Amino acid sequence: MKETVISSTRNPRIREVIQLRDRRGRKRTGLILIEGQAEVSCAMRAGVSIKGIFLCQDMLSHSGAANIEPWARTHNIPCHQVTRDVARKISYGDRLSPLLAIAEVQEQTLDLLRERIGGGPSLVLVLDGFEKPGNVGAAFRVADGVGSDAILLSNPVSDCWNPNTIRASLGTVFTLPFAEASAADCFAWCQKEGLRVVVSTPFADQIYSDADLSGPTALVVGSEHRGADAFWLEAASAKVRIPMTGYADSLNAAVSTGILLYEALRQKRALPICTTKVKAPDEGVGRKEEAGTKPVIG
Repeated sequence: MKETVISSTRNPRIREVIQLRDRRGRKRTGLILIEGQAEVSCAMRAGVSIKGIFLCQDMLSHSGAANIEPWARTHNIPCHQVTRDVARKISYGDRLSPLLAIAEVQEQTLDLLRERIGGGPSLVLVLDGFEKPGNVGAAFRVADGVGSDAILLSNPVSDCWNPNTIRASLGTVFTLPFAEASAADCFAWCQKEGLRVVVSTPFADQIYSDADLSGPTALVVGSEHRGADAFWLEAASAKVRIPMTGYADSLNAAVSTGILLYEALRQKRALPICTTKVKAPDEGVGRKEEAGTKPVIG
């Protein structure tokens, strides 16, 4: 029997989806929206509890349709075919997405974070008071790129499940462990985990590349409007700045995050992990050869 395609934006299921575009709707139901093939695939791999999928089949790429829909049906997840007009209605903002999922998420706490990380963290990103969902998502994507262990959302302003956050993160908000808490609780967690707290501020004397970021480190980046909270500036083991030589006095928060995280990665990769003793020339070796090792964070 051919499946019915939802063609009306007044359909009860579609109305429920539309409510989840608003933060109040997400908070009331405990459900979120995930748009896009990459984002939904990331959520699937992370084991996120997906409750329903909406597909506009004529817009979906062959590979996406071939992978996602059978997976959903195998896991008894309802799949609903929708028309292009309905897809446009349920898509967030100006984006027209051919694939959208409804998922259930749990509260992200510091206690749960320790369980997700497993071993002791080496590099943790702290986003203090970030206001723009796009910046939060971009920071997740950068943190994922450098292999950060986790993200702490200190005094969060932006909703981490905002569709713009998920979109900007390219789904890494589902795969990278994170927690939301007050600045004081985030700092206490960092201390307990043995992390050296380094705060980025334009008023610091030390350039970021001169700071020691090679050990277990928590990098704190403040919002574009207010910067890092005074609490972090007082509690930090070190304060660093990114040099600005033009007219602007600061960078976009997500750009600053990327610069700092990749400097931490550079320093950590420069650490010798192990060495192999080479044979002396009189032992039949014409020149010294060092065994290749793959540096890891930590």
